[in-house]
Amino acid sequence: LVVDESREAAFDRLARALDEIRVDGIQTTLPFHRFMAGHDGFRAGALTPDWVDEHWTAIASEQRSAALEVARRAAVAALTAEAAATDAGPATGDSSPSGRPSSGSAWLRAGRLRAIDRARR
Repeated sequence: LVVDESREAAFDRLARALDEIRVDGIQTTLPFHRFMAGHDGFRAGALTPDWVDEHWTAIASEQRSAALEVARRAAVAALTAEAAATDAGPATGDSSPSGRPSSGSAWLRAGRLRAIDRARR
């Protein structure tokens, strides 16, 4: 809830407040509310029963595509950094005394490289 001297100022304040909110780890309705607060038709009160279907569907699809691209790039960066850190460490052979692959094993490095390849596609 926001209050300001005019309707336009209140919408501006609402849009700014919604942009400042950050929630990690769960999906929220913040993208939808940000979209509504910035949409000229919504701000003007030009709403119909089908307004959400007519306006939000295309935007939601674009945002999902952008979010997937960001997630792919983050995965590639994380895997690349982890692979680089592992490769820079001491050579430990292909397995630890327990028989499990060690963090520096060729088996794990190959798996990371395949993951990086998949994420880049």
